[in-house]
Amino acid sequence: MATVHPRLTALLIALLLLWPTVALTDSQDLETLNQQRTTLSGQLDVVKGEEAGILTDLFNLNRSLDQIQQQIHQTQADMAKVEQALQETVQQENDLKARYQLRQEQFGRRIRFMAEHGAATYFEVILNATDLQDFVWRLGLVQAFIRRDAQLLTDVRSLRQQVVAKEAELQSQRQQLSDLNGRLVAEQTELEGTIQTKNDRLAALKDQRGYYEQSLETLDKVWSEKVVPLLRMFGQSFHTLAEHVTEMKPSKFDVSFFPTPNARVIVKTADLNAFVQQFPDLRGLSFTLEPAKANLTGDFSGATLQIEGTFVIVGKTVLRYNPAKISFAGLPVDGQYTRDLVAGGGLDFDLSTLVTGWKLDSATVDTDMVTIKASYSP
Repeated sequence: MATVHPRLTALLIALLLLWPTVALTDSQDLETLNQQRTTLSGQLDVVKGEEAGILTDLFNLNRSLDQIQQQIHQTQADMAKVEQALQETVQQENDLKARYQLRQEQFGRRIRFMAEHGAATYFEVILNATDLQDFVWRLGLVQAFIRRDAQLLTDVRSLRQQVVAKEAELQSQRQQLSDLNGRLVAEQTELEGTIQTKNDRLAALKDQRGYYEQSLETLDKVWSEKVVPLLRMFGQSFHTLAEHVTEMKPSKFDVSFFPTPNARVIVKTADLNAFVQQFPDLRGLSFTLEPAKANLTGDFSGATLQIEGTFVIVGKTVLRYNPAKISFAGLPVDGQYTRDLVAGGGLDFDLSTLVTGWKLDSATVDTDMVTIKASYSP
């Protein structure tokens, strides 16, 4: 079965995902664009998640590889020491063999002497003494020969046993170290193979991530090209509404002249939305009022518009609808577009003709109502 290169696979996936995007350029369907972006974002998150997992695995694998390489280095150093010790032991054994042969020759001469003259020879040496002093000297000589023969046998046996035991111990150490080195090298080879596989997969994921990011960038560009005109249309429509603010009837209006002249205007949610519904382009939208929030949501020009904002006072006579976040079709609008919309004055209610001689002091959004307070400022 043929193997498809990972980078080719990523390219095919990206092309398949981008194909609907190209078609959408003419459809102006923001909802579908949002769905497409959600799909790409999900794919990108999956790739990033796998990349993060592989990077963690590679960190742990490389750390394990370093540890194994250090163990191999130490094991090989130990093997070199054992090999050196074995060479020294072999040399020592050769020296002992030479000494053993010398002792054997000495012992052989004793045996041959005994065989030729018999065991009685020692007694004859002693009994042939001419006087007491000669007797003592001969007796000491015979005893020295006997002790020498016994020590010769003991020395040869002991030295031989020591060398054999040491050589066996070193051979055992060498075998153990060789086995350990073999296992470590096998682990190293396996780890290197796993690391290579991970790196190959990481390279393929990097390509996929690049394709997805490029695809998202293309989608965002297409989406922005469609949203900016809608945002301008909304600004124009809202500005039209603001120009007719004098036609909006307040829910409640209070004036007090003590201790200083002041006024309070309350606009309920129902009255505010009834005013908004008078404008055809904004009929699909409605306000929801709650503490410190005046959110505007609904359909605008066939797209779902969501604005999170509130009302604030600007200067002495301007009431501004100040958006904190604007979303079209579930996708947030770039903050710069929002700032441009505000800076253009499209969301400002100029109340100067209504409050001549008065100054707006505050605008408070609460549950189901907006309260505007003003004070007399001749």
